[in-house]
Amino acid sequence: MVYSPALLSSLEYLGPQLKHLTIRHPMNRMGVGALDYVLLMCPSLTAFRISADFITDALFENIPQDHPLQILDLDCSGTAGTEVGVSAGAVYDAVEEGRLPFLRSVRVSSRLAWNATERGRRDIVDLIDTMEDLESETPLGIEPIGVWFSTD
Repeated sequence: MVYSPALLSSLEYLGPQLKHLTIRHPMNRMGVGALDYVLLMCPSLTAFRISADFITDALFENIPQDHPLQILDLDCSGTAGTEVGVSAGAVYDAVEEGRLPFLRSVRVSSRLAWNATERGRRDIVDLIDTMEDLESETPLGIEPIGVWFSTD
């Protein structure tokens, strides 16, 4: 079993050295929002794969300007409750406002239903457009740029 305090303590210690991090379910002792500060603890991450079961939109608000994250993979367990939900708008805002200016690739679980509403679809298009514009300004060479859905 993984307990939130133990994982957070480890991330506080090791986080500044990490470039890639994967945190996936099942971890029954981790609650929604338990890892909302992981990008603060891991200021050098370029690739982050996480289950949305453990984060909220606050993850994308709790980031300093110019975080180097380039690849984001949002998974979701089949047992996630209704309180689990990370919106396309939160990711878009983080990119647009300069907190994630290097983000170029987002893979998201279809369980998060980003394309279920008109607003969600608009946020996805805006996110892709912004990532493409940023790639034109600051090429990172990550191909292809965009948002993809996985069926888990």
